[in-house]
Amino acid sequence: MTAVYDIGTDEVNEKQADFTRDGVINLGDFALFSHSWRTGTGDEQWYVLCDLFEDGQIDLDDLAEFVINWLWQATWYGD
Repeated sequence: MTAVYDIGTDEVNEKQADFTRDGVINLGDFALFSHSWRTGTGDEQWYVLCDLFEDGQIDLDDLAEFVINWLWQATWYGD
C-alpha cells in the first residue's frame, strides 16, 4: 500500500511575471507590463514587479522573461 500526502506546495506555486497574482500569466499581466515598458527606477510609470531582470529598467530582457512564462498557470488555477 502506498500513502499519498499533500504537502501543500501548490499553494505557493507562483511566477514572478504573474503581476496580478491570479494564477495565470495572461493579458492582464501584459497590460501592467506594457504600462511600465521602457521605464526605469524613479520614472512615474515604473512598476518594480515588472523589472523581471532586476536591473533597474524595464526593457527587452524583461520582455524575454515575460514571454518565456506566457500562459503559465499555477497548479491551483481553475479549481
